[in-house]
Amino acid sequence: MIALVVWTNYFLKVFKYKQIKPKFQKAVLACGIVGFVFQATGVIALATSKEVDSSALQKRIAENEEAIKNKKKNAKSDGKMEKAKNVDYSPSGNSQKVSDKGLFCLGDSVMLSAYTNIQAVYPDATVDAAVSRQMSQAPDVLRWYESKGAVHNTVVMSLGTNGVLDENTVEQTLEMIGSDKSIFWVNVYAPGVEWEASNNQYLKELAKKHSNITLIDWNSYISQHTDLLEEDGIHPMESGADAYAHLIQEKINEVMQKQKEIEEKANK
Repeated sequence: MIALVVWTNYFLKVFKYKQIKPKFQKAVLACGIVGFVFQATGVIALATSKEVDSSALQKRIAENEEAIKNKKKNAKSDGKMEKAKNVDYSPSGNSQKVSDKGLFCLGDSVMLSAYTNIQAVYPDATVDAAVSRQMSQAPDVLRWYESKGAVHNTVVMSLGTNGVLDENTVEQTLEMIGSDKSIFWVNVYAPGVEWEASNNQYLKELAKKHSNITLIDWNSYISQHTDLLEEDGIHPMESGADAYAHLIQEKINEVMQKQKEIEEKANK
């Protein structure tokens, strides 16, 4: 394909300046046209490929939206979790007891694209994620689940792709969740988006400010594995969605293991 493009460009140049003898011009013109057709076909094929990729992502998102809608009808509480008395969990990376039973996950279309993958790892999880979701929408979503008693003991947040994380709204959301719950916040990967860096810096500071927040560094992971992303460079493809779900699992398991060791030490 590259050779054809070069040949076509060369042909146009030499023919324009009449550097070819007249008796050869028709033959060269025919070859030039053939090269141009192949070049145009390649461009069309590339565009079609992108449309297919985009359609595949849209199909997956639409299916996940429907699954979330259906599961929302059965939202329920996972009950209160027993904590070891007089145990400081802070050295684990989260000051509150972490559970992998019945997670509550709230996010945007990045999380939405990984919905089935999260459910495969955590079958009892409640996941509510939506296309173009902003931080400003989080309180209303939480309010509905609170009315059902379905904001579980461990919460996973994945917001910040679609706009600046407003501090007042974030703090309001954290207050609604409660300081007695453990929160894991997946940071942002959106190259070229002006608020990516500032949102990620804010989340780092937020985790330092609130001891019940643990950061999940999706940005660092996926920036080294961009082949797992869709054509838009933001949403994970199926294999990337698996990686997204397992990154959440790895961080939760890491904190849980440390908390188990803290409890064992406290009980000696």
